[in-house]
Amino acid sequence: MFDLPHGLTIGICLIIWLHLYIQIAIAKNEDCLLVGDGGENYWKIQTPAGQNGSAPCVIFKFVPPSPNNVNRAQSLKEKYDSLVIDLNACLQRVDLLTKASKFQMKCQSILSWDVDEVRSLCAT
Repeated sequence: MFDLPHGLTIGICLIIWLHLYIQIAIAKNEDCLLVGDGGENYWKIQTPAGQNGSAPCVIFKFVPPSPNNVNRAQSLKEKYDSLVIDLNACLQRVDLLTKASKFQMKCQSILSWDVDEVRSLCAT
């Protein structure tokens, strides 16, 4: 999918007349996936059969997505964003717990020293 000049994002397009070319053949009323801009007068498409090629832009009629699909996609994006935020918060907590644990281990190690160990550190 890509952005068209008027800010319209397109994915599925309907062919309004037959187009036969060495590179690709598409029939009227066939749904194709618009995959890129092939120039001023042509667009890169993929047919349902998986053929890739360029076709004149004048043969396309764009089918708007259904409102249900748009709402579902927005809902999924919101859930994904929420999960990313929750994951980052969890990673920050794990990082803090790891640092606290390391600090506690160092403190326990220092508390286990006797006077001779402290004096030996000061001598070096």
